[in-house]
Amino acid sequence: MKNYFIHIDNDCKQAEIYSYHDLDSNHHASVGMAEIQSYIDPNSKVIAFLPSNMIRCVFSKKEISESEDQFQARFFSEHEDDLIKDVSKNRLMFSNEKNLALLVDKTIIDPLNELFNEFGCDVYIYPEHFLHQRLDEDTCLLIKGRYSFSFSDGLGFCAFRENFHDYIDLVKKERESFQPTFMILEKTDEVEFKQSDSKIISIESLHQDFLSHCEKNDLPSMFRSKITLKGTLRKMNLDRRDLILSLAIISCLLLAPILNIALMQNYKKSYEENTLSIFKELNPNFRRIVNSKAQMDQLLLAIDSNEAKPLDLNILGYLRAIPIDEIASSNIDFRNSKVILEFDRISSMKYSIIDTLIEQSNTKVIENNIENTDGTFSGSLVLEIESD
Repeated sequence: MKNYFIHIDNDCKQAEIYSYHDLDSNHHASVGMAEIQSYIDPNSKVIAFLPSNMIRCVFSKKEISESEDQFQARFFSEHEDDLIKDVSKNRLMFSNEKNLALLVDKTIIDPLNELFNEFGCDVYIYPEHFLHQRLDEDTCLLIKGRYSFSFSDGLGFCAFRENFHDYIDLVKKERESFQPTFMILEKTDEVEFKQSDSKIISIESLHQDFLSHCEKNDLPSMFRSKITLKGTLRKMNLDRRDLILSLAIISCLLLAPILNIALMQNYKKSYEENTLSIFKELNPNFRRIVNSKAQMDQLLLAIDSNEAKPLDLNILGYLRAIPIDEIASSNIDFRNSKVILEFDRISSMKYSIIDTLIEQSNTKVIENNIENTDGTFSGSLVLEIESD
């Protein structure tokens, strides 16, 4: 996994990026905020530092019985007079281990959260003085023209050259034992660092030291993670072809149930229309299907089979009354009192109607050469009829 350190400028318009992977390291200076993502590989660790004057550090203790909402309400109530801006315009993060609360203006942190959530990385946002924080030691780091102060108790601030001495005097009044170790990243002519207790240190060593101890300490991060489409796609590390293929598969999975329902509804509608057509052929006054089987039985019982008794040939009259195209031919053998019916792929429902008509007449089936092929019936029936 690659590790990235981003140092954001005072105006949040540019940043300086350092990357580390195994023994390789890279540095990119003065990168625009909108361009940062192009320098970051997905699934990396990103640590961003904001100048400490943008983030206010306050000691506070959360009671065990308090929920997060209750603690925030109490915290803002206790520190409302100290806040420059309205309470609702501040974002609060808290460390239980250090009893340390961080406050930052939402207009600063929210755009950064939106930007960093698209990286597809593990992101952390800290005040810059965390970088050079030392246990029981006050330190001051000159970085990019600003003086970052880290106090031994964990608090910190950032001052600029024009108000450096005023800030030092103010701190010394509040902290009588204040004797900071000055750190510089390169040789400088700054008067403030012409002291015996100043030392030159590399930014790379500060980064490596921070990586080694930040996981052990519960440092409060100002980053709020949320799921975004762009961030998720970057984490999956899909190229254009993989993305198109994935979208196609997802679309098919979403559309398949919809198409299946539409087809089933179409089949149902077709079945109901065909069934209704058969009922209307048997009874022109038929209006609606409720129970097809029971209604079919009622229609068949309504047929007066007694009229077929004087002449069994009336069975042909019943069949002619039903417009069944699948009856290929019908022949009468008067000498042997037989009727021969030829069928060509008649449906099971129509065949059932004909079979019922034959059973309800005095006609006898003497030869059945009907074959059932995939639900359709073809072949011949030989019926015996009685003469008067």
